[in-house]
Amino acid sequence: MPTAAKEVPKEQLLEELMLNTKLERYKIIPLIARWAYEIKNKEEYKTLPFHDMLDIAMRDVYSGKVSLDEIAKLPPVIESINTPFKKSGRKEPRDERKEK
Repeated sequence: MPTAAKEVPKEQLLEELMLNTKLERYKIIPLIARWAYEIKNKEEYKTLPFHDMLDIAMRDVYSGKVSLDEIAKLPPVIESINTPFKKSGRKEPRDERKEK
């Protein structure tokens, strides 16, 4: 039960940070995603699920723990060969009519 009590104020704090920020919301989203990717590469966060890493990244950015200039200076993320390809459309057109 004490762990649940600790999590609720944490969430309220994140909501307060998001609502009271002076940063432009739509411009900060790619920077938060980039910082989450940077966190993913750190050894101490490798076992966390991505939504927890994203939560940590949001807290870091909104609280000012990491500056936006610092994130913007990071090199762009290069997708690896192992990332799944996007599904492409059918190569052959499908015949919708059924012949009877």
